[in-house]
Amino acid sequence: MDFNNDPNDDLPTRTWKSWWNGLPAWFRIGFWTVYGSAVLQVAIILRIMVGLTDPHEASLLRQQGAGVQYASPFKRESIPGSNLIIAGLRGRSCNDVDTVQLREIGTDEDLKLIATRFPNLKKIYLRYGTYSVEGLKALAACRKLEHVYLDRTDADDAVVESLSKCEMISELSLERTLVSDAAIPALKSLPRLTRLVVYETDVSAEAIQELRTSRGKLQVLTERDRSPETFVASIRWVDGKRSRRFQGYFKAEINSTGKESSSMVTGSPFYCRDLILLWSDKKLRGGRDGDYVVTLQLGDYDAEPVTIPMKDGELVAKSVEFRMPVTEAEALKLKLNGKAN
Repeated sequence: MDFNNDPNDDLPTRTWKSWWNGLPAWFRIGFWTVYGSAVLQVAIILRIMVGLTDPHEASLLRQQGAGVQYASPFKRESIPGSNLIIAGLRGRSCNDVDTVQLREIGTDEDLKLIATRFPNLKKIYLRYGTYSVEGLKALAACRKLEHVYLDRTDADDAVVESLSKCEMISELSLERTLVSDAAIPALKSLPRLTRLVVYETDVSAEAIQELRTSRGKLQVLTERDRSPETFVASIRWVDGKRSRRFQGYFKAEINSTGKESSSMVTGSPFYCRDLILLWSDKKLRGGRDGDYVVTLQLGDYDAEPVTIPMKDGELVAKSVEFRMPVTEAEALKLKLNGKAN
């Protein structure tokens, strides 16, 4: 911009630079201070926004509906929101992930990702999900695990054995899994274990008592404490796979030999997600001593009948394994079959 009034004037042409240099020094210093402060604040805000962005691995889990939480830089916040600001300035990474909730949406690939990319994981929540034994065993790579929830998965004794390497575990929930008495030595080896949940598993009352005696401060929760009549079942498919769940039509009966049905349980695909607590009816207690035949139908297929004796008014066995003549996939082919409900 030209500020000359007379093009024939011998004065030098005035420019923005000469105009700026002609301003008082205090004004120029104040301007640059305000400008620099504004730029710095914008840069900090952008850094916090970028820093709070999930790392790629955590983002993949979130896209599937998983819950991912990060460890806080400090245990307490001196100022509300300060931890979030510090986390943004530091930037989040896989090393900061301390809690993952997969629930029923997880797969073995997710467990492999967690085991290899989240070394500081402290809490893992699984429920249902298509996890294999090998997939669950991969979690042993997370040596800082403290709370492990494997409820309603096919976790078995081999999984517990692998987790015994995670000596930081203080709470372990194995509700409705395939864990049995063989897992007791591994459970005993966890030095910090204070709470164990084994609702509706194959762990016997004798093994529970042994564990409680050897670890006096360990809280062991089992369904037998409140419902001694509980009856637990699992399925052994023709391919050798063992599970607790069948997401299709089922029908189960227990009959006294030569008599009419004593108890029956039927269900739809919705209610048969966990085929564990088949009979908890107190009517089964106090019955006549003798043999009782247990039958199970999954889809259109019948399991081999199982005979269980009753002695002194109680069923001798508290768990049973049904052997099916087909694989789970074959049984599920006609899972609705017009029989639900």
